[in-house]
Amino acid sequence: MNNGNFLEIMELISEKDPIIKARLSSKNAKCTSPTIQNEIIGIMAETFLDEITDKLYQSTWFSIMVDESKDISGREQLFVVVRYLFDHTLHEEFLGFIRLHELNAEYPKNSICEMLLTCNIDAKNCIGQTYDGASVMNGTNAGAQRLFREEAAPEAPYIHCYDRCLNLVIVDVVKSVKIAD
Repeated sequence: MNNGNFLEIMELISEKDPIIKARLSSKNAKCTSPTIQNEIIGIMAETFLDEITDKLYQSTWFSIMVDESKDISGREQLFVVVRYLFDHTLHEEFLGFIRLHELNAEYPKNSICEMLLTCNIDAKNCIGQTYDGASVMNGTNAGAQRLFREEAAPEAPYIHCYDRCLNLVIVDVVKSVKIAD
């Protein structure tokens, strides 16, 4: 019987954590309602984000990788990843999704800047940026990359992201393999 991802993960954690086990065994206050679940997930996300921003602050320089995709409802969204060197190790960390309400270059640029600001990340410390091939993102005269560099991070050159091309190749290859259909 599947109780959902959250409850299944809590059950797994309770095998090692007696406090969680006691809470889940309680008859009165299990703290598993959807509202509490969302609050716990939100707190966990904030904790992870705080750890990432602390490491970014210590490492100073970073680059951003931004790509777009459609969510399950068909709405366009950006996902933002930062890449940085911390403790002699290269890290790539997911910061979050940005729902695209407008499909112009100004909107994603502003959204990326706002996300960095919310995470207490100084955009001026960005030393590289990469986006997919969409003209709204990579346009040399009015793309989001150009606007981001002019306003937020003058030292962040744009490098084309080939993720989308690779994804299209994989999709075509899988289509040609009958067993994968």
